Amino acid sequence: MLAGNTPVLVHNTGPACKIGSDGWPVPTMDNCKACATEIQKIVGGDIVHIKDAYGAPALGPSVRDASGKWTEHYAVIKDGVVYDGFTGRTGMPLDAYRAQWQFGEYLSFTPVG
Repeated sequence: MLAGNTPVLVHNTGPACKIGSDGWPVPTMDNCKACATEIQKIVGGDIVHIKDAYGAPALGPSVRDASGKWTEHYAVIKDGVVYDGFTGRTGMPLDAYRAQWQFGEYLSFTPVG
């Protein structure tokens, strides 16, 4: 992907999502969108694109990305519960999911068409 004329690595463009022995998608640093697609097949709901609502270049530090370098993330929301490759089948309530990020209150969760 390009940022202007400069190539940049984007967290979500990567290999297909592998399925673990428990049947749940196994995330890597490069496949959260593919994992969200697999999760949606399991739980239903809507795939959401998670970005900073005010245009910051990264999501900020989180439980899964202490360095805060993720520029975006994808997950699934169903009935107020968020699912991604890290939450497992039980998912997390939206407020608890946001709390994983230092600046979670500033994240937008936009449904992907």
